[in-house]
Amino acid sequence: MKRLFFAILIFAVALVTADALARPGGGQSFGGSRSSSSGSSYRSGSSTTSSSGGSFRSGSSTTSSGSSWSGSTTSSGSTWSGSSTSSGSSSSSPSSSNDGGPPMGLIIVFVILIIIVGAIYGIAQSRKGDRAEWTARAVADNRAEMSERRWNSIEEALATMRAADDAFSFVLFEDFLYALYGEVHAARGTPDKLDTLAAYLSPNAIATLRQLGGAHVDAAVIGGMRIDRITTTANDPNVRVGILFTTNLSEQGGAFYQEERWTLARNLAAKSRAPDRARTIDCPSCGAPRDKTVGGKCGYCGAAPTQGGSDWFVESIQIVAREARGPMLTGTTEEIGTDWPTVVARDVQAQIGALQREDPSFVWPGFIARVEKTFYQFHQSWCAQDLTAVRPYLSDNLFELQKYWVRAYQSQGLRNMTEGARVVTVHLARVTRDRFFHSITVRVFATCKDYTLDAQGNVVGGNRNAQRDYSEYWTFVRGVGTKGGARSDNVCPSCGAPLTGVNMAGKCGACGAKVTSGQFDWVLSRIEQDEVYERAA
Repeated sequence: MKRLFFAILIFAVALVTADALARPGGGQSFGGSRSSSSGSSYRSGSSTTSSSGGSFRSGSSTTSSGSSWSGSTTSSGSTWSGSSTSSGSSSSSPSSSNDGGPPMGLIIVFVILIIIVGAIYGIAQSRKGDRAEWTARAVADNRAEMSERRWNSIEEALATMRAADDAFSFVLFEDFLYALYGEVHAARGTPDKLDTLAAYLSPNAIATLRQLGGAHVDAAVIGGMRIDRITTTANDPNVRVGILFTTNLSEQGGAFYQEERWTLARNLAAKSRAPDRARTIDCPSCGAPRDKTVGGKCGYCGAAPTQGGSDWFVESIQIVAREARGPMLTGTTEEIGTDWPTVVARDVQAQIGALQREDPSFVWPGFIARVEKTFYQFHQSWCAQDLTAVRPYLSDNLFELQKYWVRAYQSQGLRNMTEGARVVTVHLARVTRDRFFHSITVRVFATCKDYTLDAQGNVVGGNRNAQRDYSEYWTFVRGVGTKGGARSDNVCPSCGAPLTGVNMAGKCGACGAKVTSGQFDWVLSRIEQDEVYERAA
């Protein structure tokens, strides 16, 4: 109940505040306006996320990952609305009575109480509905009865997929979605190029994309990416996954804020791609480039689209929102959820114990040192608007998202500052493992003076004289085969050369190792906001 009243208070405050909140990892107004009722925040990445993300608070998650990926994831991963309006006016008049009835003031108070009770009930219902429904439906052969299984978390739902496909990795699935989304929107600008994606897109999905027009897309930046449903049906060999995207598209003619809902399907018996193909959109059957696709068929192996028979297939795309507007980088938005209890996975102690038994050199203080090193390097790089120093600590997707935001600030002559940023405490939230990656999600409580300056040094957002307390869920990933304590020094984990030699592709200039892949040490892959993470957990 405390959270319901808190949510109502935040809703009221949000209606009269400006739109943007900023920090490394996101917080910028991704859509240009804020929807108080939709949990519109993602710093990943995720969730968002943006996540990738899911996880920014109107900006970067995701990302989801958990599920908004973020992010992280996330961020986003949040659901956004195009705009919000409010009326700040009020009027008053002398109270009066009418034929001995109750005073008008009492009636007004009574009506207000009814509205508040209704709002509380509505929020309670929406909070139950906001959590993603991880549902598998088993339909009887005669279609007369339907039984339903409900999972307690996305991890339980994904475990069912891993049981059928031990190569399924959420980290790699997220990378695949980032790559596919970019390829799909890049193809819109070239006549008939969408047809070369027939192995991944249904005719219905292609038709929806063509309705957006053929403008060239220079960049597609995912602010939020969140799984909101996983379903299987007894008489259908496919598993279906619903994805919510929140993005900014830089197109010929301007910038667009966009929300999309994708439904992807894949045969339960299909096997996931190897890690080296996770980010490549090629022929699902033979791995050949798509440039030889003719009539929807691969020009090398002759394979035709299999509707999810061998790889993920987009059955439908719904354009939920599309508006011609760029990111909003000024103003101030209140934090949501910092005082909420940490969402902790029920098996977290068992999972962290298993990780420590598998790798006795993994110690919690060392991992926290890695988290703090990433945090401080991130903030320093963010304020300097130069991400070179933090590049070794960020996954490719999260880095691309941050690069977008730095450029967005620079293009408007702005600089976001997080003066005196420091970590207050870190809580363990979740530990997961698949065939290729371990992931650890922690909730980072931090504080800083968060404000935005224009080219003349004027404060146009935030407050340079006040501390801002906040918390975010950060997800770090590392390859399963990687052993050893987390590092917080400034050398390449592969060859020992200074990390200053790592280029923007995440490769060490001395040995060429891809230090941001998670194959050498823990890498931050998603940042998610409290309200986004709670929905997805």
